[in-house]
Amino acid sequence: MRVPPGATIHGALLTVQIVDDGDPGGVYEATIDWDESTTWSTFGPLAGVQPSEVGVFVTDAPTGAGAHDIDVTSSLARWSAGVTSHGWVIVPDARDDGVDCASSEHGETNFRPRLVVEWSMP
Repeated sequence: MRVPPGATIHGALLTVQIVDDGDPGGVYEATIDWDESTTWSTFGPLAGVQPSEVGVFVTDAPTGAGAHDIDVTSSLARWSAGVTSHGWVIVPDARDDGVDCASSEHGETNFRPRLVVEWSMP
């Protein structure tokens, strides 16, 4: 179910499963469109994620293998208020070894990313 435009966002957690740990980094709002076939190397017109393709800092990226909850309430509140959503991108600080998260096509459904949003209409 989509959150309707203008909804009040009370909380939003994105749960990701890290399957290969990497360097610490940050979770940012993306500033460009992408789709499910996009990889780190095909994100945008140049290989790798470029500074102009990274928007608002959301939080530090999780580290360590396993499931992690990322508080993305601020992003959903901005998007509900009318800012265009392009999703998120995890950018490693060292830019050479980021974390690998299980995708939405992962064979084990409990490894797939999950977004839980608490919202209400004014």
